[in-house]
Amino acid sequence: MDFSKYVKLQVYMVTLKDHTDLDAFYNDMETPGGDLHIPDRQVGVNNRRDISRTTEYHLTEQEAELLKNDDRVAFVELNPKDRGVNVLESHISQTANFHKSQGESYTNNTWKNWGLWRVWDGNPASNAYRGNNTQTIKLGLTGKNVDAVICDGNGGAVMDDHPEFQKNADGSGGTRFYDYNWYQWNPQVTGGSASTYNYASNTSNHAHHVAGTVLGNTQGWARDANLYHLYYFSGGVNYNFPYVMDYIRLFHNNKGINSETKVKNPTVVNNSWGMSIFPSEWSFNDITEVTYRGVVHQRPVTSISENGQYGVYGTGAELSNFTDVLVNKANRITTSGSETPANGDFGSTPTGWTRSGAVMNIAISANPPSQDTVQVQGPAVIDVQYDLASSSVSGIQSMSLEIDIRDAGNSPIQTSITGTDASTNDGETIQVNLAQSNISLPNNEVYNVIFNSTTSLGSTPTVSGEKKVTIVGYTAATAQASTTDLGTVAIASTDGLTASVTPTTGTNNNGYWSISIPFNISYISQNYNTVHLGTNSYLTFGGGSTNSTNISSTNPGFPKIMVGGADRSAQRVWYGVTGTGADRIFRLVYEGTSTTTGSVGSPTVRYEYKFYEANPSRIDLIVEQNSNVTTTTGNFSSSQLNAWGFISGQRIPVRVNALDSDLEDLEQAGVIFCGAAGNGYWKHDLPGGPDWDNKFKMNDRYPGQEYYYHRGSSPTANDNVAGGGTHNITNICVGATQNEIGSFQESRVDFSDHGPGVDIWAPGHNIVSAYYSNTGVGDTRNNSRYLGRISGTSMASPQVCGVLCCLAERYPTLNQDQMKVLLQGISKSDQIEDGTTGSGNDDYTDVNALNGAPNLYLFYPKLRPDDGVAFPYITHRERPTSGAVYPRSNRTYRG
Repeated sequence: MDFSKYVKLQVYMVTLKDHTDLDAFYNDMETPGGDLHIPDRQVGVNNRRDISRTTEYHLTEQEAELLKNDDRVAFVELNPKDRGVNVLESHISQTANFHKSQGESYTNNTWKNWGLWRVWDGNPASNAYRGNNTQTIKLGLTGKNVDAVICDGNGGAVMDDHPEFQKNADGSGGTRFYDYNWYQWNPQVTGGSASTYNYASNTSNHAHHVAGTVLGNTQGWARDANLYHLYYFSGGVNYNFPYVMDYIRLFHNNKGINSETKVKNPTVVNNSWGMSIFPSEWSFNDITEVTYRGVVHQRPVTSISENGQYGVYGTGAELSNFTDVLVNKANRITTSGSETPANGDFGSTPTGWTRSGAVMNIAISANPPSQDTVQVQGPAVIDVQYDLASSSVSGIQSMSLEIDIRDAGNSPIQTSITGTDASTNDGETIQVNLAQSNISLPNNEVYNVIFNSTTSLGSTPTVSGEKKVTIVGYTAATAQASTTDLGTVAIASTDGLTASVTPTTGTNNNGYWSISIPFNISYISQNYNTVHLGTNSYLTFGGGSTNSTNISSTNPGFPKIMVGGADRSAQRVWYGVTGTGADRIFRLVYEGTSTTTGSVGSPTVRYEYKFYEANPSRIDLIVEQNSNVTTTTGNFSSSQLNAWGFISGQRIPVRVNALDSDLEDLEQAGVIFCGAAGNGYWKHDLPGGPDWDNKFKMNDRYPGQEYYYHRGSSPTANDNVAGGGTHNITNICVGATQNEIGSFQESRVDFSDHGPGVDIWAPGHNIVSAYYSNTGVGDTRNNSRYLGRISGTSMASPQVCGVLCCLAERYPTLNQDQMKVLLQGISKSDQIEDGTTGSGNDDYTDVNALNGAPNLYLFYPKLRPDDGVAFPYITHRERPTSGAVYPRSNRTYRG
């Protein structure tokens, strides 16, 4: 049996609902002595994280489950590493030598990010940006006095001198990269000492590329924005998940006021990464349970076998087994007859003897032993017999035989029966015949019939004889039991019943409850008004037992019913009477586990006995849960999983509650952020949507873990508590588009995640931007720095981030929610082919389907119209859609 859930310590992330509860919670957890939910020990701290609502503790699985019930706790979640969840950038491929259009290699270092023209112009191109696409764009807003944080791979090492990140487009003017020391905030974030953040470690093409699209001076949007970079592993110091949101929050909160703008510089963060279960950590065959749109689907069961002892028993023999393996099944048990034979019975059969009903005997063909004993349970009347004859070739023979009958106190009940014989010459035959009938054994006790022999049988004797005991008037035991299948019957509510968590005798591991019943019941024709429910999953009559090993038909040695009887544990029983008068029913409910430990309220074995006053020999057994079985299962089919929205061989987006809680705090601090939807073809739903609560388990690979697979990925998912979600996050989640010649001039890139949780679409296919490694092409301004081309939602999100930086220049005081409304308000509608138009939002396999995502294409806001009157600037926001509409609020020109 696996006891690891009760003893194995793992790192769990415990997130509180409110910062104000932290100190009291620290004290409860980190000092000895607990309550109903807090472990009764000093809990070890893995990471304090003082400014976060999340603290990392060393807990067992059982302790983590109990802790969820504490009113102060929002989430208790196993750290992502041990759940198979990891983090990586959301890009599909990266190679230097190719261009926007498929089939053409990228070798021309004068090519630019095709998304610049597409988003600035606002219209699809007829040539899909193939070949010469010389155009002119005019960027009025360039992110001046805006701090752009590229939260990405570890790529800050050479950002300072890459031409794309200099102040001027020719690569001159000095860098816009700030080597900010994030680790000055270690005391508040990690509880450690302040140190120096290292930008010189491993570098990332991905981070350079993302930064170039956000604010590069030829490939990006916010060409006057300040560049900050933070590795999402925080320098690799935390194997669980990033501290990054806490670092960014402190960075933002501790800024001074910009003397030029008279406000604090806006902070805009791009998150082109996400928490995922990677293909190496899962497969279709790992999935053991799926809940799809409210319906729970279990992996198909191929066989169920009993584990432990099952059946209806007397003191020894099994009288009946159940009609089927007891999993979500009920059986009616009826017993009759008697375990005790009429007019006495024999005890165990001595070695070499034979019993046939009323007769116990042994044939003699050799010199008999000096003594044999046959036990008889009285009261009884018996006949006894001892015959022995011997003939030898030579030698004088003699024999002296005795039948001695004694009671349980070893007192003789009569004069023993004796006989002797002896020879006078060689070769003579001698013989003794002893017999007596109708010997009374009057008491209810065990009598011993003793056969004594003293012999001297000469040389090579020939011997024959018999010892025999016969019970006069013997009638065999007639104990019988039958079981009837009642199908699936639910255990009724235990309201009104009495609960007990402490056995009458013994412990919850090896003990039993002695339960009094207010009327007589009959089991194998014996009346009882007390039953004994053992923690080891057996019900006994006439006495209780703590036996836990070698459970069998004779162990425990009482009449019994067993439901997987073995070394188990029980944490609680319920009992009581329902009904009135002669129709009373006595209910007895068992709650336990198939192991030797467990917790109250979390049974894996739960069943009920019902006893009937009107029918004393009837017992109904209702088994609701039963882990005392061995279940063999098959796998879900690919067609099933595809229909439920699973995509084989792709990363599964996963939410991490602690990271989402940090994101809530970041939003409250006034930071603006956006992120990549992901490249696994998955749908992202919103709270209240049909797929929001879809979830699955991989119990063989990650026992006890549950994953929601249509809620998007942290830190880029949308959520709101009022709608039925778990967090309040107004994210800006970005999907990727392509523009290729064919029937779909504008479409979702096939790999892009989609669905209502994706807020806006932007170019993300074959995007040219800054590169670190020489696998790209050399930049004309500095041949030791490079340009490269990558595809992915990681490339679409920085398009949006760049535009957000430009908007933040104009509207530096907007919060996340206001910025999202503004961004979507200026976007272009209905420019993307939608494969789900008119067919709902559950076509998971259509690679052009938006599946309920807004059909909104990113658009760059312009200070002036492209033609006509060029003054004044267009600086107004959207008019409200609810509430007062006068006086008019300012509107932003939509192009």
